[in-house]
Amino acid sequence: MTPPPVTYDAAMEIRAQLRFMPVLVEFTRLFFESGLPCPVDKQLLYNFQLTVSEACTNVVRYGYPPEHSEFLRLELTASPKSAVIRIHDQGIPFDPNTAAEPDLDRPAGHGLGIFFLRRLMDSMEYCRVDGSNILTLTKLLA
Repeated sequence: MTPPPVTYDAAMEIRAQLRFMPVLVEFTRLFFESGLPCPVDKQLLYNFQLTVSEACTNVVRYGYPPEHSEFLRLELTASPKSAVIRIHDQGIPFDPNTAAEPDLDRPAGHGLGIFFLRRLMDSMEYCRVDGSNILTLTKLLA
């Protein structure tokens, strides 16, 4: 009988405020630099940090009214074959898969976050469960 693949998980819940975004990015760096069973070079690590920054910043900026910030939860999972970034929040429902592609010939100065998520990760799934948005971003590693 083959043993199940080794999987590592970590999670952090934090108030959904821009001032805490560096904490989430650093948490991501520490997780993926901690000797996981998956190959993570400097470029891939940067991509994971950028993904977390863009996705969580969008939650803070657009998911909650300015005077009302709740919590968001970041979950990271790594196995030899994939890395998964999952973000939970109770903000306004929004499926990023429905966002239009930006016009790169005439950039508007905003709207590139979801574009980056699509380019940096292999899949992006959204669901709403019991009043929570759950965004799952997966990068295949093997």
